[in-house]
Amino acid sequence: MGTKIRGLMGGVHEMVDEVNDKAGDIGRVLKDREAWLRGEAVEKLRKAPEEEIEFFIEKLIDMLSEDRDRWIREEIFEALWIAIERGMKVPFEKIVEKLEDPDWRLREIVVRLLEAALEKGIEVPIKLILEKLDHDDWRFRKDALRVLKKAVEKGRNVPLKKVQEMVSDEEEVVRLEAAKILDESGIK
Repeated sequence: MGTKIRGLMGGVHEMVDEVNDKAGDIGRVLKDREAWLRGEAVEKLRKAPEEEIEFFIEKLIDMLSEDRDRWIREEIFEALWIAIERGMKVPFEKIVEKLEDPDWRLREIVVRLLEAALEKGIEVPIKLILEKLDHDDWRFRKDALRVLKKAVEKGRNVPLKKVQEMVSDEEEVVRLEAAKILDESGIK
């Protein structure tokens, strides 16, 4: 499909410019099998007017787990970050869900996105992040603690009872992340 589109439009940039005018076509391109074509579409969306980005925010969040191409995930991160910077409504609940993705590269993007939102002063669902501390996989607990650390650094009200429990976690890396939060908050 991607090869046909490229041939018909005389190049990916012209095609992306044309589908930029038609939201349904952009949605189709975002689902295309050709990774380069999806990447170009995300790049175009990153530079698009707010109303176009708002239309695709949830699809972009879904694509974070659907698309395994690292370059495209980075472009999605950039597009979502621009949406956050522009003050658009971003469903952080859906982003927090991705903290349980088995792919560490995706979790890293999610942590960066949540930390960036906190840095900008945007509210993120702390309660949902705290729930990730109950996960069986220590990597998910560690990533949740990284986001909570940024929340504490930014003066957010983070209930620390669960974090205090993490100081006794079986994984050293989790214990260290919890200790950093408690140190930042002044609890010894």
